[in-house]
Amino acid sequence: MGNLSTSEFEKKIIRSVYNPSVTNKIKNNFNLFQSESTFYYAYCRHALKNALLILNIKAGDNILLPSFICKDLLSSIHSVAAIPKFYTVNESLEIIEEPENLPAAKAIIAVNFFGFPQNLDKFKKYCQLTGAYLIEDNAHGFLSKDSENTFLGQRGDLGIYSIRKSLAIPNGAALLINTANIKINQSIISEVADNQQDKNFKFKSLLRKLVHYFGVWHIIFLLTIIRAIRKYKTGDIYPKSNSEDEFLLPTETKANPLLFYYLKHLVPDEEIKRRRNLYFFVEKILAGSPCKPVFSYLPENTSPYLYPFYAQKKDIKIIRKILAAYNLECFPWPDLPFEIENKCPEYYKNVWGVRFLW
Repeated sequence: MGNLSTSEFEKKIIRSVYNPSVTNKIKNNFNLFQSESTFYYAYCRHALKNALLILNIKAGDNILLPSFICKDLLSSIHSVAAIPKFYTVNESLEIIEEPENLPAAKAIIAVNFFGFPQNLDKFKKYCQLTGAYLIEDNAHGFLSKDSENTFLGQRGDLGIYSIRKSLAIPNGAALLINTANIKINQSIISEVADNQQDKNFKFKSLLRKLVHYFGVWHIIFLLTIIRAIRKYKTGDIYPKSNSEDEFLLPTETKANPLLFYYLKHLVPDEEIKRRRNLYFFVEKILAGSPCKPVFSYLPENTSPYLYPFYAQKKDIKIIRKILAAYNLECFPWPDLPFEIENKCPEYYKNVWGVRFLW
């Protein structure tokens, strides 16, 4: 397909991928996370590990989660010597198995893939049948709500967020306790080290600021060089996790202070609008290309993490070329667990996403 003409509005939302402006100097009343029931971490893996500790998960306990998942999430489960058990999702990324056919587990994890609300009916029925806890993995769904206007991450017994995936911060994650039935032993919550802004993030922040004056060409140029070097060294332009990521949890640190600044100064309506506008724009420019959206439509209350689509590997070059004309890019998701990657449905390996935040 030929390039579509790009309006000034569309150029602005494309630039927002590289330099999003979603905060102001005035503190607002946005309060998604109630302080008495919320714990903050650098990464979502640490939030999940502490969720398992709070639930008194022991060595040998089963934890149910989707087989369509990033392998590094398993490091949280292995860190408490629990055993991951998998359920399958269909092409709409909904659980296939019926609750009564699933193995017994102390907790089941429901994932709001890419910020789209997961239907929790089967998960809640499973919990009623077995007494398991429901953990809502909302790593991708910061600011998203379901059809009943409930924030994702607040619909299970516990919810976990990876806020760094949505906001331009070096790191930041949260664990929410959503029920009074869970007694929190404060001694279980890990003592963690302080967290300082690293040099890479400072350099990235400088590049973001330059977008306002020079556009995005300098970032695209730098990314081209980095990816050429990576392809020369590894054979692929995308960074890959290694086998250890599935089993070894990184050292736990506190969330960077920028997380709390953003939570106090965020203009949520602006960030939601930005992401939805990007979703519809990408949908438009990929119309007619050899790909299919993962979801048939964008629900009204969804703040999408990215634009997810299915595509065959042979067609990605065409799709990349279309996106590159608008300074956008796509990447495959996820790096599947070792146990899953060689015996999963083919569509697990054909999911790609157009990112909304660089």
